[in-house]
Amino acid sequence: MGITHVVKRRTIYCYIEKLRRISESKNPPLEDIDEKKHQSRPEIYEEKNENASMDHMKAWLDVQGLGKYWFLFNFHSVNHKILPYLSKRDLKEMGVADRGSRRMIHRYIRNFRTKSSFAGY
Repeated sequence: MGITHVVKRRTIYCYIEKLRRISESKNPPLEDIDEKKHQSRPEIYEEKNENASMDHMKAWLDVQGLGKYWFLFNFHSVNHKILPYLSKRDLKEMGVADRGSRRMIHRYIRNFRTKSSFAGY
């Protein structure tokens, strides 16, 4: 795509995937799409305040002993929408230099993908 900023590239990827899924469906009304979002990931859509979800991410990193990387997530504007799409390579490009920390963060990202929440950390 020619986009080098990790988070911007992932954000665009998220939107493309979202549009692809919508176009593959039988073009349901917008109300149905919104309802499906709320049913599939209610714990995320219940949070009305973006700062609240960022606080959850900070707490999640702190509990895992990875709080020192919070500033990188904050600097690169990684939020709960971007987090599931981060790869080990993205983490390295963001500045998580320690291989063990990258693996640990990526393991928790995989758990986040399957659980779709910060619960259980």
